[in-house]
Amino acid sequence: MITLETTAAWKTAYPDALIGVLEIAHVDNATPAPALEAEKRRIEKSLRAKYAGQSRAQLIAAPVLGDYVRYYKHFEKTYHVLLQLESVALKARLCLPFHRWWMRISPPSLKRWS
Repeated sequence: MITLETTAAWKTAYPDALIGVLEIAHVDNATPAPALEAEKRRIEKSLRAKYAGQSRAQLIAAPVLGDYVRYYKHFEKTYHVLLQLESVALKARLCLPFHRWWMRISPPSLKRWS
């Protein structure tokens, strides 16, 4: 179980901030999931249609995405969702199937967390 704690300094710096957490445990991602892959292809197609012809600057100008980009910039970081959106929507790359991605980064003795 994930435990989060906020501080008074955080609440002062970000008075309207909200936190959302999704924890998933005991899931076997080592085998392909055809329904999930089909849904990812549908979402990729939808993103490409929605953002066709847009530049990075136009993506950043979007209300919520721009807020995150500016926030991450304070820490000299690039918002990872912007990079993913550019990759899928603007560069027409596919999202890797999770089981292939996971096996590429995991040492042979570590196939999943328990």
